[in-house]
Amino acid sequence: MGEPDKQNLKIQAKLGSGKTVVGIDIGTGAVNIAQVAKYKGRNTLIRTAVSDINIKDYPTRDEAILAALREGLSGFNTKKAKVVCVVSSPHTCVRKIAAPRMPKDELRQAVVLEAKQFLPFSMDEAIFDFYVRDEGLGKKAEKLNVIVAAVPRETILTLMSYFRPGFSGLLPGHKRADKKGRKPSGIKVSAFVPLALALENIVKKSGYKKDEAVAAIEMGAEITELNVFSNSRLQFSRKIPFAGKDITKSLTGALITEKGRVQLTLEEAEEIKREYGIPGIEDNQMVKGKIMTNQILSLIRAKTEQLVHEIERSFDFYRESIRGQKINRIVLYGGGAQLKGLPDCLRKELGVEVRLGDPLEGVELLCDEVVENTQEAHRLVLAAGAALSDLQGINLCPAEAKERTQRSFVQGAFAVIAFCVVAVLCFSFFGVLAEVAENEKKAGKAEARFQELAPGLEKLKAGYLLARVTAGGFYWEEVLKELGRLVPPNMYLKEIRYENDVMVLKGVVTRRDKTDGPSLSQFMVALEQGLLKDVQLVNLMRSEENTSAAEFEIICKVGGQ
Repeated sequence: MGEPDKQNLKIQAKLGSGKTVVGIDIGTGAVNIAQVAKYKGRNTLIRTAVSDINIKDYPTRDEAILAALREGLSGFNTKKAKVVCVVSSPHTCVRKIAAPRMPKDELRQAVVLEAKQFLPFSMDEAIFDFYVRDEGLGKKAEKLNVIVAAVPRETILTLMSYFRPGFSGLLPGHKRADKKGRKPSGIKVSAFVPLALALENIVKKSGYKKDEAVAAIEMGAEITELNVFSNSRLQFSRKIPFAGKDITKSLTGALITEKGRVQLTLEEAEEIKREYGIPGIEDNQMVKGKIMTNQILSLIRAKTEQLVHEIERSFDFYRESIRGQKINRIVLYGGGAQLKGLPDCLRKELGVEVRLGDPLEGVELLCDEVVENTQEAHRLVLAAGAALSDLQGINLCPAEAKERTQRSFVQGAFAVIAFCVVAVLCFSFFGVLAEVAENEKKAGKAEARFQELAPGLEKLKAGYLLARVTAGGFYWEEVLKELGRLVPPNMYLKEIRYENDVMVLKGVVTRRDKTDGPSLSQFMVALEQGLLKDVQLVNLMRSEENTSAAEFEIICKVGGQ
């Protein structure tokens, strides 16, 4: 694959530095990344990366994942991007349920009760979300189509830890540590989406017929998930107890041959699996001087039969319990789907059309070179699906993270409003000056008009300052009054600073005697009982200017922050 031309590189850099969506799939063997931006009115794939997780090079798997994530994102500018991470876990549950029409609060309670019936883990340990999908039901329909997703909280917390503070220090568009040594804030993930809904975005692009029921099977090294889509919308999702590594392990079984006992190592089994897949019975030959192809077939037959059986069970359950239509075709995605001979094997056993899925089918590409190796494009299916998300449906972010995002949005809105107010005032002011300059005869009237506007100008300036303060949720007037009331005679404050939601108080306290006021500890207790919370003493040392006094530093938070 050649290098992109200079024009495409310029467009790519410009689009990549703007508002984009970056999809990230942390898989078993690699971190896969895709970036989508609006280009000529369409969602366009502008950059991809596949970074292998080299476990042997690091003490722990987490460290290997962090290294792969850093390497993969090194060419991406994520400063203005919405980052969407795929949740691919054996414990993730996605269901479509029917619920009566009811108010939103009541619907949430009903969904929780329904979810408790099918979740293999406690709701107390879960993060869950849902959204209503009213396709074809109409406003007067009695039932709602609801998509529900849940995952153990620990799974999401583990994923979030990979984007921890300090991670982004080497990425484009992010600042390194500042002069005070403070590290960058890390990468904020806007949404965690389940595998099924990331895959739905790919199916939507594939151009299937509206009346067609498609079973998309995503086969990874650790997990296989079957999802049925009708009209390119998710109808059914189920985990299948089958994974790519199962085929490899089955090939390590012992065989008794004319040469004696033969057993492949894991490395040999993986190599043979990649090269021969599921061999045909008509072509029997020696492989690696150790095993015949018909012996390979006998070793993996139990696993392929298990896969066929689980697919049939899933289809039966879909048709009976969901009243689903007949499956028209099966599309295979993921690394496990690349097993040679697998589509033909499933086609013969199931009697349904089976083909390998192309994650780039129907997806707009900025240029052909966006995907460096088209033979490895199958690894990008979930990352591309996440990058195509509209961020309107399921989001498995913890509630506290969603609240922070919403609060940031509100603060940004306050800032925009305040800026607009000041801009309007400036334009009005300069308009008055221009009027005076152009018509000296009307100077008296203009001056009178200006004087008339002055009180309003001051009032709006005050409103602007108030907007800046309240956008951060911090009320200086009340806090300063509180401090003025609580600071005793034997103490004075040298510095008051507020940054990153933390207030810093620096001051001096004299030694206590019979006439002195409260001690420093009593002052801290008094602060706790007022507007300030989480009061902590950071530093206490003898004053260089006065040996009978001590300098202190206290950090705390404003109540409600």
